[in-house]
Amino acid sequence: MPTRAVLRCTQHHIRSAFPPFAPVPSPLSAVSARSPTSRPLSQSTTPPPPTNNPPTIAPVCKSAPRLPPIPPLTTSASTPYTSLKIYVFPTLHNKHVFHPAFLRPRSPFERGAIIAAYILRKWRYQLSDTFAFAWHAFGASAATSGIMPAKMMYKWGNRATTRKAADEYFLKSVPRITEHVEFIYPASANAKLIKNQVGEILANSDRHRGKLFLWALLLPSALYISKFYLALANILFTYNVFRLNASWRSMYGSKVLQKLIDSRNVTWTPSEELDAQVKSISEDVTKRLSGEGAEGRRVWRWTRDGDLHDEVVEQLERDLKLAELGRTYRRARLQYFVHGPKEM
Repeated sequence: MPTRAVLRCTQHHIRSAFPPFAPVPSPLSAVSARSPTSRPLSQSTTPPPPTNNPPTIAPVCKSAPRLPPIPPLTTSASTPYTSLKIYVFPTLHNKHVFHPAFLRPRSPFERGAIIAAYILRKWRYQLSDTFAFAWHAFGASAATSGIMPAKMMYKWGNRATTRKAADEYFLKSVPRITEHVEFIYPASANAKLIKNQVGEILANSDRHRGKLFLWALLLPSALYISKFYLALANILFTYNVFRLNASWRSMYGSKVLQKLIDSRNVTWTPSEELDAQVKSISEDVTKRLSGEGAEGRRVWRWTRDGDLHDEVVEQLERDLKLAELGRTYRRARLQYFVHGPKEM
């Protein structure tokens, strides 16, 4: 019949398209073939005992390579020579001052360079502090005298001479060889405000690149003036080179810190010991100020996220061995006092 012929033709095409699998020789048949005294499995009289165990599947490849475990992002190969500690202290307007400690020098040359830079910076700060103390003494006398022109002169003089450089003081102290950063702050401080301020500083770090280009454009003018006015040129040229160096170090310090934050090589450490130390020194300063008989004026008392007294900062500088902490703190505090809480 035609229907039966069509069915046979269809079965023929299916067999040709999907050939049957080749029979896999059993290991038992191989053993029986090698043993002359063994009988074939089909001639055995007793069937094999039934087993309830599920069939096991042999692994495809026993020598498959294993992938190495992925290390966590928080691991760091930093050493005491590349791990930077940054101490954080509160100041005005819920802001904080960031002061990095020196890295441990890796060679006598680095130790000598750090000492030379510290001496030069200390001499320059002492010179600028001399003028600053005289200027603020004039401001104090103007405030007590009640003369409006003197008050306005002091106010606008502060705004003109006080730079917004708290982020520059912080970023230019982050070396390029840093592999890990640890922020150490009192346990009573607000960690969220500290992290937000660090993010704000990094978000505004592009302005250091603009300052670098600006001072680089002014450098030929200082060199040209040196042909005619040697004394004036020395002052302008030295200040120009200093500003170039500060902008360069701040720009690369922001890049290093941003890279470490992205790679999670940053640790935030709320220190109970530092909190107790700040509290103890503050109480001693408050007792001393109260014992001096300050009638008619309010005695300073430290509160959480409040401004620190100058004597407290100087004592912390000695106890923690943080060089130039007092000057860094006073400069940053003056910026926030004159210009407000904005970083820029």
